[in-house]
Formats: sequence, C-alpha cells, structure tokens
Amino acid sequence: MLNAVETDVDCGGPDCSGCDNGETCVAGGDCISLSCKLGKCAAATCGDGVTNGDESDVDCGGLTCPGCAVGLMCDVDDDCFSGICGPKQCVATACENLKQDGQETNIDCGGGCPACVTPVLNEVNYDQAPGDAAEFVELFNPGPSPIALAGMQLVLVNGANKTPYTTIELGPAGMLKAGGYLVVRTPGLVVAPGALTLDFALLLGNIQNGAPDGVAVIDSLQPALLDALSYEGEILDAKLPPLGMVSLVEGQATPVIDDSAAPGSLCRLPNGVDTNDALTDWMPCATPTPGAANVP
Repeated sequence: MLNAVETDVDCGGPDCSGCDNGETCVAGGDCISLSCKLGKCAAATCGDGVTNGDESDVDCGGLTCPGCAVGLMCDVDDDCFSGICGPKQCVATACENLKQDGQETNIDCGGGCPACVTPVLNEVNYDQAPGDAAEFVELFNPGPSPIALAGMQLVLVNGANKTPYTTIELGPAGMLKAGGYLVVRTPGLVVAPGALTLDFALLLGNIQNGAPDGVAVIDSLQPALLDALSYEGEILDAKLPPLGMVSLVEGQATPVIDDSAAPGSLCRLPNGVDTNDALTDWMPCATPTPGAANVP
C-alpha cells in the first residue's frame, strides 16, 4: 500500500528504500537512481547532476561516463581523465598517486619523479636520571611525499666492538607521511599526537650511553646506509649487516653529548635539516620533544 510518507508503494520518503525507475518521486532521494524528473524516478545518466549509477563523482567515472577531472573522486585509474587514480582522487601524474609504480624507486619518487627522500635521525635521548627510563630515537620525513618504511631498520651500534646490539624493524610502522615523525621509544613514553611509534623491548636501558656508541638507519633491501650518528666519539668502521664496514660519522663528529645530570637530548637544529655534517647539524636541546619539532 501507498501510505505514510512514501512517494510510491513501499518506497520513497525518509523511511523506505528508493523507488525504481518510473515510480513516483518528489526528490532525488526518493529514487534508487537519485534522479527524480517530472515526478518520476529516472535512470541514471551522465548529465543528471548527481553521483549515481557506477559513477565515481558527479556525472563522471564508471563504465559509461567521461573520466573525472583532477581532484574529483575515483576508485580505479579508468575513472579519471588523466588515467591515474591516487588515494580516492584523480591526480595529474603517477608521481602523486601514493603507489610505487612505473620506474619509481619508492612511492612517488625516483625514476622520473622527484628524487626520493629518506628518513633522517632527528633526535636522540639516550641518558636520563634515574635509570634511562625515557629513551627514544626520533626519525623525521623531510620530503614532500610519504616514505614506505618496509625493509628499513634502526640499528643501535656498540662502539666497543663496532657491531649492532639492537636492530628494530621499521616496516611495522607503515608509511611515514611528509613532515611526519616516527619515535622508537621506551614503552609508554608519551609522544606528540600524530607521531608513529615503535617500542623498544625493555623498560630501562635500551640505548647505550657511549663512549662512543652509534645509531644508524639502513635500507636492508637496497642495501644502503640512509643516516647515521656517532655520539661521544667516532665510530668510523662499524660492521653492519648487510652493508659491511661503514662510517657512522657524517662530515665531522659532533662533540655534543646527552648528560643525565640535566634534562635534554641530542637534536637537529634547525629541525630536520641534514647537511651531512654532524658538527653542524647536531645541537643540545634542553627540552626533549619526541614526535614534534625540535626546540633549543
């Protein structure tokens, strides 16, 4: 029966399902097709001003309508006039689709796209009183595109024998967004909202205090040394599988240390800037900022 606020028998209105083509309607929402013309539900077309049928955006995309313009919604590449669907939006080039494709060497970079940027060590806090209970290593993405962390490792190096004593796989953290932070931390350490986190195994004493000791970020798939820091002295011949022997000193070694006598950390100032000279890049920061921009 046609009753209550239905527009046709058992369909339309705010409570019932949409009506089929040809049935009575008052507005587009009364119809399965979302198109109401002259009081009757009409079949979806590529010119009816609504997203219906198999369209991905208004009157575009899908199997029958023209491709959507850059910035409009899409599900697959064929929905787009450009032929490239990024994360739910049509993009102009494959260098914007948040996928590693074509000749790219990582997501949206390399192989004709902008040069790939790797994460940098941005802040290290290895010595606190009492007991080294708030240790962390912070990584930062200084580039314009997200970084896929699969295959990357954070390696802590013992300066006494110049070999790793802890290796943390970074892949489980997923994607490090442009301008984003990843904090490898003592479990429970509070970090800034929005930062990715991975936990060390222990509640105390995960990072050795020198002198010297070191930290490295490596890509185990290439393989390649992406960034390194040697603190409280020089480690020039660390033995890091699968790289072999590498130096953890970029340019000249930094004399800055993390002293448990006062709160603080080692950090890059300006935040995220890597000139490949540790003497220039690393400074003492009185206020640790895990997951946020460094401050003096």
